[in-house]
Amino acid sequence: MSMKANIASEAELAKTTVLNSPLDDDTKRNLVLLISKAAHATNGITQEEKIQSLTECMSSLASCLALYMSKSNIRICKLEEKFEDEHPSNKLERVQKFEHMMGEAEKFRNTNGIIPNIRISGECFKDMIDKSVDYIDERLEKHNMELHANDDKSLAESIISILKKPYAWIFASVAVCSPFAVDVINAILHAFGK
Repeated sequence: MSMKANIASEAELAKTTVLNSPLDDDTKRNLVLLISKAAHATNGITQEEKIQSLTECMSSLASCLALYMSKSNIRICKLEEKFEDEHPSNKLERVQKFEHMMGEAEKFRNTNGIIPNIRISGECFKDMIDKSVDYIDERLEKHNMELHANDDKSLAESIISILKKPYAWIFASVAVCSPFAVDVINAILHAFGK
């Protein structure tokens, strides 16, 4: 009795799939042999031949499993190394990898003449610059208003506000401790006295 058509077609499909898979050659060879023997055992052979095919299939299955398992540790180590390369555990290494990727992207963009379209939290770079300019203008306006408010202060209030700043105390301590204090003060008065 011959092999049924559906068993033969399934066996051929399985063999083709195994041969086109990314498995190593030893595993492919053992799986194809296992599929062929299992399909051959369905074609009406004697009981002794079926028992022989069954034991041969078990042997092929054991060999295939042993080879695959012996190489699985190497595969797992390679996958772990690849994952660690792509996702370093050290924050410094992650930042360096990100900077390297940014540099590569910048180099690609420059060689291909691509204009950057930077978006941070939904805003493009131009919008961010416009907001920065507006913020600077607001700060300058506030500073100018403070200066005009300071014009109305009395002399005592001006002196107190100067003494609250650290640079006045630094200058005073240098002037007291330095043997060249008189020369420094004369140079400052000469520079600003004109």
